[in-house]
Amino acid sequence: MTAEAFHPLPFVASSLPGGTTGLDNPGPAAEHVHALCAVAAVPESVTALRTFARALARRWLLPEDVEDALCLVVTELVTNVVLHSMSPQVTMYLAKGRAGVTAEVRDSGRWETRIARGTAGADVSALCGRGLQLVGAYATAWTRVSTAAGTRVIAHFAV
Repeated sequence: MTAEAFHPLPFVASSLPGGTTGLDNPGPAAEHVHALCAVAAVPESVTALRTFARALARRWLLPEDVEDALCLVVTELVTNVVLHSMSPQVTMYLAKGRAGVTAEVRDSGRWETRIARGTAGADVSALCGRGLQLVGAYATAWTRVSTAAGTRVIAHFAV
């Protein structure tokens, strides 16, 4: 994915179900719709952001395979933030346009390698360590940008 291929849309602040929401998109027939959600980078946020992504995918009438791929990728990316970034929060931006759906997960931390039992680079019996490989397998295109201000991972799904 080149820098020119990703043009973020202006966003509308939003929150998880039960919270205050600024999400006021015109519905699934709209040409461009988008949402932004920022939560604490804690393990419970993985489920919460996946649920939020699934609710939007359904509202936007995405095909089931795109919905499932989006939710899997969101799960992997948010899990990476929680386990590796040391960031106090995780931000997820979702946008739907003519070309498909884009998911961006952002943190403000610094990447920390997590040493855990059952993880090894190319070990096929490892229990974890394949998150970005899954992102690559399910997204049409993706990119990761790491800076001193944190990390952004942007994944695109064709519809």
